[in-house]
Amino acid sequence: AGGDLTAMAGDGPYGGHLARRRYLELLEAVQESGRPVIAAVNGAALGGGFGLVLACDLAVAADTATLGTPEVKIGLFPMMVAGKLIRHLGPKQALELALTGEKISAERALALGLVNRVVPAADLIEVSLGLASSLAALSPAVLRLGREAVYTAADMEYRQSLRYLHAMLSVNAM
Repeated sequence: AGGDLTAMAGDGPYGGHLARRRYLELLEAVQESGRPVIAAVNGAALGGGFGLVLACDLAVAADTATLGTPEVKIGLFPMMVAGKLIRHLGPKQALELALTGEKISAERALALGLVNRVVPAADLIEVSLGLASSLAALSPAVLRLGREAVYTAADMEYRQSLRYLHAMLSVNAM
């Protein structure tokens, strides 16, 4: 669901710079894992929990899930989550979610491209594990190369990304 927002605002055992640093390290670990990471979202994925969903490569959400960044309502801007929101949505949509603290439904998250699939809650684990099994049957080396290429290209200017992806296709074909 995310952290205790009241505690996160302070410097107690669940707040403070060190705890926020650990969250940053978690987001980096997901990004640098080299393997596809799938989120299975059931219930509320708010604040840091929402950021973790956004950090995953794929996300399957139960039809009853809610997502959002409510921390702004207690005086915290979702700084690290905003980094992922910008990449998923662009500044205007990212700012709307971050500035309003609005909780959105799984269906709205799907429409915005924040999750890949919405399924009945009773099917969430089965569908998520099925997706994981289908990926596990593929070449880990190809998945790693492709995953890294997509994230690298996403931060490049379009023509530069095409040249980079062209080179990566040659690496992949070797």
